[in-house]
Amino acid sequence: MIITVTEFKQNQKKYLEKSSEEDVLISKDGKIIARITSPFKEALVSAHALRGILPVDTDAEAIKKERLAKI
Repeated sequence: MIITVTEFKQNQKKYLEKSSEEDVLISKDGKIIARITSPFKEALVSAHALRGILPVDTDAEAIKKERLAKI
């Protein structure tokens, strides 16, 4: 959904609530200047993006030890 800055200013609560369902893009002079999105949606998208990249047997503790050893 794309709205103008003026529309957002007049109806902030409406669009903040709407952002939990879909991204709200805010435009000014015809250019997108901001995006309001659910933080939970981003985490889910990021997790799906990693599927297939990380090995199945990835151990968080082993990765932490490896990174600390490099410091």
